[in-house]
Amino acid sequence: MQNKLKILFFINGLEVGGAERVFVADANALQERGFEVHFASFVRGPLAKELVLPAERVHETRSVWSLARLLHKHRIQILYTTLNEANAMGRLAALFAPGLRLYTRESNMSDTKSLRFRLLDVVLGWRSTRIIAVSRAVGESLARYAPHLVRKITLLYNGVPVMMNYSLKGSSFVNQVRLLCVASLTYKKDQAILLRALALLPERYSLTLIGDGSWRGVLENLAKELKIESRVRFLGSVPYEKVVEEYKTHDIFVLPSQFEGCPNVVSEAQSFAMPTVAFDIPGMREFVSERSGILVKEREPQALAAAIEQAAANAAALGQSGFEEVRTNRSQETHLQKLMQILGL
Repeated sequence: MQNKLKILFFINGLEVGGAERVFVADANALQERGFEVHFASFVRGPLAKELVLPAERVHETRSVWSLARLLHKHRIQILYTTLNEANAMGRLAALFAPGLRLYTRESNMSDTKSLRFRLLDVVLGWRSTRIIAVSRAVGESLARYAPHLVRKITLLYNGVPVMMNYSLKGSSFVNQVRLLCVASLTYKKDQAILLRALALLPERYSLTLIGDGSWRGVLENLAKELKIESRVRFLGSVPYEKVVEEYKTHDIFVLPSQFEGCPNVVSEAQSFAMPTVAFDIPGMREFVSERSGILVKEREPQALAAAIEQAAANAAALGQSGFEEVRTNRSQETHLQKLMQILGL
C-alpha cells in the first residue's frame, strides 16, 4: 500500500561515489517500502539508471527557485539533502516552505569546507530539522565552528550489504599477499605512500588500485621509478560488481587517506572479511578497531609496510572481527531502520 508521505532526496549529481551510492540505495529502499519518493540533482550521472523510481519522480533542478517550486508542486513533506551545494540550496529553498521537515546529511569532515559553506552552515543551519552526521568525527568537525547546531546533530553510519554467512578468508598467505585499495587517485587518498610501502615489502606482495583521478599519471610514474610496476594493477573506475569481485579475491584492504569522514569502502571490505590497514586519523578510528585492522600512527612508508606485514600474519582473526563489526553496526538493514527512525517514518 502506498504511504502518503512524500520525500524528496536532493544531491549534487549522480556520479559514482560513496555518498551517491548511499543516497540511491536509501531512496530505492524507501520507495520499495511504499513511500512516495522523489529524487532531484543538478545533473544526472551513471547512477541515475539504478534508481527504481517512476521516471516522473526523477528531477533536475539547478537553482533555489526551481527547487522551491518542485517542493510546492509535489507537496513534499520531507527534504533530505547531501553534499555541500545541495545542502546549502536545500536550506535556502526550505525558507519558502515553512512546514517542510529538512534533514541535512553531512558526509565529509565539515571543517575542510570552504569558508562560504561554513558561513552558510552557521547562518542557515537552524533551518535543518536534524543534521545527520555519517560519523562522530564528522559531527564533531561541524560542532567546532557551529556549536549552536550540536543539539541538531545525530549519528547515522552508512550501511553496506552484508552476506550473513560469508566464507571467511584463510589464515596465512604462502605464495602471495594481494593488497587492495579502492579510492579516487588524488592527493587526499595518498596512494603514493602505499606504493612506497609496497616497494619495501617482499615480492609476494602485490597491489590493485581501483579508482581514477588527477594523480593517476603521477602514481603510474612513481611505480616505474620504484621498479614495482609489475606488482601494481591500475584498474581505473569500474562498475560496482567488478569492485565486489576484487574484494572477494584480495587479502588485505589498505586505505592510506590523509583525512576521511566516513570511509564506506572500509565497511565494504570488512563485509568480505578483509582486514584493514590505514593511518590513525579521526574519521578512521570509528571503523577500524584493534580487533579488525591496524591503524598506523606514523605517516611513513616503513611504518605502513610493517603494519601490512602484521595484518598479513593475523589476517583471519582481523577479518572475522571486521566482518562481525560491520554486520552488527553498519549493515544496510541496520542503517535503513535508523534512518527511518530519524526521519520519523
